[in-house]
Amino acid sequence: MAESDPKRIMMWTLPRASSTVLLKCFSYIPQFQIINEPYNSAMTFGPEGFRKTGHVNGIKEYGDFLDSVKKEIEKNPGKYDHGWDDEKCTYDWVKNTLEGDWPGKKFVFCEDYIYPISTKKDKVPHGFTHTFFIRNPTSVFLANRIGTMENLPSEVAAKFDINDVPSWKIYPKYGYGELLDLIACLKDRDMVQSNPIVIDADDLLKHPESIMRKYCEATGIPYSDSMHTWPAGDPTRGPNWHISRGYLAANQIVGFYDPFFSSTGFPPPEDLPTPLPEDVVKLAARAEPYYQELYKMCIKP
Repeated sequence: MAESDPKRIMMWTLPRASSTVLLKCFSYIPQFQIINEPYNSAMTFGPEGFRKTGHVNGIKEYGDFLDSVKKEIEKNPGKYDHGWDDEKCTYDWVKNTLEGDWPGKKFVFCEDYIYPISTKKDKVPHGFTHTFFIRNPTSVFLANRIGTMENLPSEVAAKFDINDVPSWKIYPKYGYGELLDLIACLKDRDMVQSNPIVIDADDLLKHPESIMRKYCEATGIPYSDSMHTWPAGDPTRGPNWHISRGYLAANQIVGFYDPFFSSTGFPPPEDLPTPLPEDVVKLAARAEPYYQELYKMCIKP
């Protein structure tokens, strides 16, 4: 990579950790390139992912949903052309794209999930400052439960138990342990510093000024108070975004990005409901020790 290459930052996280708030925060900074979940796109929509393996989290309706995404793209030619073509979205394509040239950009910021890379660590991009974004397991698994049930037929949702989703069997450390494993692997390769850059969602939402200032200092991003607010709207059509056509079509169907689009600043953390679903309580309890290990590394307010 040439000396004129942009500063590259990777943020590894889990689904429903509220990490997209940082993507919106950085979306309107000039010469900033946002890349949204390319490895997860490879796993979900790409030729090496679910379509090849036939595994869609063990729930048939997930496969039906992916079929509906494909049909949405096919029936609306051109509507999603500002996203990348998922047919080319292999793991190697993602790695090469991330490590490639980004003319006119001073910063490249990529957010992605731990799941697709946990068994393919050789595909982790070089030349990046690797950072990590976490959220307490109860909030993460509750949000995953709600989001999953919203996309399932009522008769399936009525019997849904998040502990039965094979993702948690495939990833026996519930995502949090896999983040710890990735940190250890990157340390062994001298790809991450001895004190990893980790932020917690609740800390960020409670103390955005302090956490953002310290995160920017650690990653080399120039901090500004203007980062705390941004316009409502869809940034994905702008020149600063790179995103999968599959994600764009999926959002058209279920609207999971709508809160992200409508946001104008860091929202306060939400209170957990009582009582909590028993399946969430059980799963969160198993993930909690891994979360606590990660939290020890977090940037503190």
